Amino acid sequence: MGTRIVTGTIYHPITSAVWPGALIEFTLIQPFSIGATTYPSDTTFVLTATDGTFSTTLAVPDGGTVTAPYQIGAPGIPPFITNLASGAPVDIATLIASTGSAVTESAITAAVSAEAAIRASAVA
Repeated sequence: MGTRIVTGTIYHPITSAVWPGALIEFTLIQPFSIGATTYPSDTTFVLTATDGTFSTTLAVPDGGTVTAPYQIGAPGIPPFITNLASGAPVDIATLIASTGSAVTESAITAAVSAEAAIRASAVA
C-alpha cells in the first residue's frame, strides 16, 4: 500500500485567524485493492492543532500513476474531490488550487454553521 501525507493550515473564514480544533474530513470515495488487500470507502477525521495546522497520512495505491479519489471537506472550504497518488507530502492549498474550487459566501456560512453544530453536539 502506498500513502500520501496531506498537510496544511486552516484559517477561520470570517476572522482569517488560524482555526484550532477545526474538523477536516477525508473520504475515500472508491475502494481499491492491492493484491489480496482491499481498502474500502472510509472517512478519516483530523482536528487542527492550536496553530491551525494538521497532517494526516492517507492510503493510496502504490506506484504513483494510479490514484485514489478522496472527497475533502473542511470549515470554510467547500467539499471538493481530488485524486491522490503516492508521492511527496502535499499541502491542502495545492489540492484546492488544482481542482479550481472557489470559496463562496454561502459555502462559508454553511461551513461555519456545520462547525458550530458539531461543536454544540460534542459538548451536549
